[in-house]
Amino acid sequence: MKKILIFGLGRSGHGLLDYLAGDYDEILVTDDAPFDADKLSDAYNTKISAYTDGESVDLVLLSPGISPSHPKVLKWLEEGVPLQSEIDFAAEQLPGAVMAISGTNGKSTTTAWCAHILGVPAAGNIGIPLSATLRERALLQWNILEVSSFQLAFSRALHPKLAAILNITQDHLDWHGSLDAYIEAKSRLFASMDESDSLLIGVDSPLLQKMMEGRKHPFVLREFSVQREVEKGAFYKDGGLWLREEKDIFLLDSEELSLQGDHNIANALAAASLAYCAGAKVGNIRRALKDFPGLRHRYEIVASSDGVRFINDSKATNPESTLPALKSAKVPTIVLMGGYDKGIGYDILFAQELPHLKAVVCYGSTAAIVAESAKKYGVERIYRVRDLEEAFDKAFQISAPGDDILLSPASASWDAYSNFEERGDHFRELVGRLNP
Repeated sequence: MKKILIFGLGRSGHGLLDYLAGDYDEILVTDDAPFDADKLSDAYNTKISAYTDGESVDLVLLSPGISPSHPKVLKWLEEGVPLQSEIDFAAEQLPGAVMAISGTNGKSTTTAWCAHILGVPAAGNIGIPLSATLRERALLQWNILEVSSFQLAFSRALHPKLAAILNITQDHLDWHGSLDAYIEAKSRLFASMDESDSLLIGVDSPLLQKMMEGRKHPFVLREFSVQREVEKGAFYKDGGLWLREEKDIFLLDSEELSLQGDHNIANALAAASLAYCAGAKVGNIRRALKDFPGLRHRYEIVASSDGVRFINDSKATNPESTLPALKSAKVPTIVLMGGYDKGIGYDILFAQELPHLKAVVCYGSTAAIVAESAKKYGVERIYRVRDLEEAFDKAFQISAPGDDILLSPASASWDAYSNFEERGDHFRELVGRLNP
């Protein structure tokens, strides 16, 4: 029997333990954070042992947070130890087809929207590891996965039947080391696809277009665009959303979408095209585009107090994902921005016309960088505070009836929180204190 080592005991690591427990006499685990192997053994009713450096193993299963430059990873690569990503391992166990969705921004919403159309559960980077749901997927025709660049960095065998890359902008450069490495990770999404498969790309993204230029590929290429018509795929024209396959199919006017904004038109186009290729009926697509409820932490209207509306957009972990929220603002908006520094700048955000931006309240590790960029582009009201709670208090103090207070950090959460969900929940808790 193979000797398996799981590296990383976050959600994906525990998903792997849940799936493998009972099939192996012993499972080795390791993590940079402290853990109790005895407690894990009791929890999974399987012998789970802490890995000792230098111990011989047949396969290392990597959680998505493990960096390619981690010393252990480099050592295993040098020694020729087989490494496999959690997403690759889990996908190999699936009887049904895989639909995989990636991109810098919009992938969670698009994945959830597509799953809503098809009536199946989504998994992957959306917050539910695929490995944790394998036992529930035996009868599913389609497995819809959100796939991040972290998951793709070690992917060598993922073979989607349908896949989408929505867009590419600079992100996670601290982790990948360079933009080229980030783009290379994204390209692994379609590395194993063949002539019977289809890849959908967002042609409004210059970096994504550049990535695809000159690439020979066996798969069917589809496109989606908010800015122009496409040969095959989905597009936006004269206020309406269209599919173009064997014929043009009008879906609905953009005003009928359950989620508004140009970015959500793009998300809806991608979800509709993928769902149609997966066999969804046009009537079901139309209905689901109208009644999709959206995601928590993604421009989520939490509550109002004293005439001020509070919006939780904690999922916005880079400037490009904050930009749609600010550009679509219709009232004076105070934005709370800051968090972990991923090595990207904020000029692309503040260089835009943002007529309803009332003030920027900066906090966390990126506070100084955000404030400097905002000042550079003429934002007049800039406040620097220590953390999210102080930012919330300052925003409420300077607000007036009719304002929006928007948490859209444009930064990762890791300087103070485990993930963006925890950060968003803290914001919701702060709002709740105003309305006990």
